Amino acid sequence: MKVLVLVAHGLQPAYLGGYGNEWIATPALDQFAAAGAVFDQHFADVPSEVGAARAWRTGRYAFPELVRDSDVDLIQQLSRSGVRTHLITASDAKPYGSGWRTIRAVEPQMEAALEAASGAFDDLAEQDKWLLWLDFGTLAPPWDLPEEFLERYFQTKVRDDEDDASDEGGDEEKTLECLPAPRSGCLNSRDDTSFLRIQGTYAGAVTLFDTATEALFEELRERGLEEELLVIVTSDRGLALGEHGFVGDGRAWLHEEVTHLPLLVRWPGQIEPGLRIDALTQSIDLMPTLLDAFGQSVSVVHGRSLLPLLRKETEQIRPYVCSSMTVGDSAELALRTPKWSFLLPLRTPQGDPPRAVQLYARPEDRGEVNNVAQHNLDFTEALECTLRRFAEATRQPGSLQAPELPAERPDANPVTQGSTT
Repeated sequence: MKVLVLVAHGLQPAYLGGYGNEWIATPALDQFAAAGAVFDQHFADVPSEVGAARAWRTGRYAFPELVRDSDVDLIQQLSRSGVRTHLITASDAKPYGSGWRTIRAVEPQMEAALEAASGAFDDLAEQDKWLLWLDFGTLAPPWDLPEEFLERYFQTKVRDDEDDASDEGGDEEKTLECLPAPRSGCLNSRDDTSFLRIQGTYAGAVTLFDTATEALFEELRERGLEEELLVIVTSDRGLALGEHGFVGDGRAWLHEEVTHLPLLVRWPGQIEPGLRIDALTQSIDLMPTLLDAFGQSVSVVHGRSLLPLLRKETEQIRPYVCSSMTVGDSAELALRTPKWSFLLPLRTPQGDPPRAVQLYARPEDRGEVNNVAQHNLDFTEALECTLRRFAEATRQPGSLQAPELPAERPDANPVTQGSTT
């Protein structure tokens, strides 16, 4: 059994062709998705590098932190069973913890990660059981991208609203320029130009990552590994690029762009190509999935193996997913079902405007722009009670005793027009 896990920090699934994007070039990942399985509803439990690494290793929620050390650890259990574990990381290795057979830190350039991966394949050539975890680094700004990855996204003309002092100036058009180092913080809701520039530059970073994966997949084919590997592509978190008026990681706002993650899986001969999975899954599920793939028994964890979903033995492993995030004085919880997204602010930094409880209808309001909490007060209060009870349940020892979802009233109102956040 041989497994390759690819991680790109800050990769939004909305920017991948496999998730429906039609304007960004990601041919390698699109082809990979078509040959494997796409998880459409995969969410972070704690969208951060540390939070994801903890979830991947322990399979347990940490709201906001693990109350006690986990009784089971992915890397330790695999190592004890004879699996060779190899970590290549372009970021600080500390979040991934210790216990790996080999850890290699590389420069943040993707070429360095590819070179290290090639060396790892040489080292693992004689091994029958191994896990290679390849951390490609972050897609977050500042971006230093070759021109070839930017030029295709900056041919669009936009109205020059900065000069409306005269009729002629107000009607001029200009070519968008990339924005390699957007300022972290609030983004003016009327500043459409900066938002487009950020989107376009980030698109170039995603295309660069796709090019790196294409080179990696080509090496797998040349080495004859492509048909015998279980390959997983995912991320630890998304990125706030101004969709809700904020850029960067300065606020614990658990909107879709931060919590929704890509999860692509290819396992020739084991799972059906072109499979799309709509079940709600989370980062904590990766740990029991990998143990299951290596034939290892899974101790008491919060996550669930995804292999039954991949083998079409079941259609659902949980009725809802929950997320938690703390950034400085900002803290928030979130609960999502197939029909609703519920965000519960716990703390707001001093000086910030009040942040209200938020409820969005899914999947109609995928961008989470129309807050309908005021139209569904009783249902919103019931969801808050469920979410708080869930967070408390994650702190208890043993298996997770998750509370049931509240019964949805027949008159629950999924209004998606005319409301604001």
